[in-house]
Amino acid sequence: MAPYPPGLATYCASKQAVLGFTEAMRLEHRDSGIRFSAVLPTFTRTELIAGTRAPLGLLADPEDVAAAVAALIARPRRRVTVTRAAGVLATFNKLTPHPLGEYIARRLGVHTTFVDREARRVYDDRLRNP
Repeated sequence: MAPYPPGLATYCASKQAVLGFTEAMRLEHRDSGIRFSAVLPTFTRTELIAGTRAPLGLLADPEDVAAAVAALIARPRRRVTVTRAAGVLATFNKLTPHPLGEYIARRLGVHTTFVDREARRVYDDRLRNP
């Protein structure tokens, strides 16, 4: 399934950068006792998702993300996905041939993430001109 919805290129690029950085730090410091974890939330009810809708109803609350971070203190892991359904879809994505994944993503509406371009424009403008 396509993990990169159209209209989110900057977000997707920065997320890939953070994942690469986290993995490199984890490997560089593997013998130091320091643990590195990546938290991968789905669409979360914050202003970041202005003008979007969560594909398949995948929507997390900020408290869900906070709970996942707190759980990593007790049980460190390399990656944790918020929500469970988002994790299942991410795993499915890794196991699915690319053309089939894109077809399924189109059928599920992942490629039509943005439903209110004006709301998204207002959010983006505010970020560019605080």
